[in-house]
Formats: sequence, C-alpha cells, structure tokens
Amino acid sequence: SRAAGAQRFVHVASMAVTDCFQPSIEQSEERELPSLDKYTLVYDRTKRLGEDAVLAGNTEGFATVSLRAGAILNGPRGFTLRTSFEREGNVVSLEGTAPMDYIAAEDLCSAALLAAERLDSPGVAGQAFFVTKGETVRPEDVAQLVAKEMGWQLTLLPPVAQTCISFGLQVSHAVKSGLGWPVPGVAPHDFMRIAMMQKTFDNSRAIHVLNYRSQVTVEEAVSRAAAEYRQSRR
Repeated sequence: SRAAGAQRFVHVASMAVTDCFQPSIEQSEERELPSLDKYTLVYDRTKRLGEDAVLAGNTEGFATVSLRAGAILNGPRGFTLRTSFEREGNVVSLEGTAPMDYIAAEDLCSAALLAAERLDSPGVAGQAFFVTKGETVRPEDVAQLVAKEMGWQLTLLPPVAQTCISFGLQVSHAVKSGLGWPVPGVAPHDFMRIAMMQKTFDNSRAIHVLNYRSQVTVEEAVSRAAAEYRQSRR
C-alpha cells in the first residue's frame, strides 16, 4: 500500500469498463467511456469505479496505471474456461456468438510487468491501456478448441434453444430475487447476451508505449488448460 511505502501501482481492470452490453469494434482508449448512470450491469460499473479511483490516485511519488484486460484464459477453473470443462465429455456453447478478445494469463502478467517498469514515464503514469489480445475469436470457437483438445463432443445451442433457456433463467433469477435468495452479481441470462456482443479492442497504445507483445495463442492457452484438467483428474 501507499502507507507502507509503495511507489507504483498496476491495476488490472477489464474491458467491462466499456459496458458489456455496448458493442466495441477495435475500440481504442480515445473513445470516451459511458457515463456512470448508463451502465446496465453493476459489475461493469464497479470495474469503471475501480479504474477511476486508481487513476485518480496517481500522484508524485505514487504512480498508477490501469490495464483493461480481455477475456482471460487462465486454466480450466478460471472464469473464462470453466463452463467448457464442467460437463465432462460434452462442451456446450452458444451458436452465433460474436468476436471477442482473449488473452492468456501469461501475456497479461507480462504486460503488467512492462507497465510497472515504465511507470516513471508520463505516458504511462495515470493512463489506461487496452491489453486484450491475445487473439480475437468467438466464444464458440474457444469451445470448439476445448472439445478438440479433450476429444469431447461439441454441442452448439441454436437460437431457438437459447431463447427458451434465457427465458427460464430470467424467471428463475426473478423468483430467487423476489424471495430474497442469493443471486449472482451478473445474472446467467445476461451472460448469454454478452456472448452475442462484439468486444474487440485496439491494443496499439500498449504495443507502442509499453512494448507489449502477445506470446501465447488462444490455442496454446486452451491446450495448457486441457493438460491441467487431465492432470487434476489423475
């Protein structure tokens, strides 16, 4: 912490600061973020508030920077891939998903180290960078990679099935909320909507200012996740 004498702070934010329900097509840092009252999801709004607080804390003697990560590939139990591994023998995904930026955890860690090394620069301190690639692929393509790597069946749910499932999830969420039962911060039916929204970003600023370069492909990250899953099952 600053009180303990820290002089630099690298914050890992998320592409969610742009609002997951708004399309982003190779969006750069130059595009203004939504006003706080326009966010649909509390999750997105809190990500934005966190980034704002970190950047506002940038002062002489305490340099801060925010890295807006893409969908992070960090193993079979990580948030991005866990649903692909939860039904052994069958990977279920949605048909017709939109392109999204994916980044391996190793690449994100590399970017964080690069940012920390350059925080003395005014071009870095107090700034936000999109570090989302990796690669741009569709969620259903990631699911296909998992199925291929594991030798499992791939089930792509068509639009009609998606509509029925989404309706059922909405009803379930509404009932649980009405009864005061715990519900997730992002409702399951909202996740289905997010998969249909293109979220791709221009990483040029991170490449030129931080010297960031992706070293791990999506296929490699999925292969490592599959190896970790197999090892855990022995």
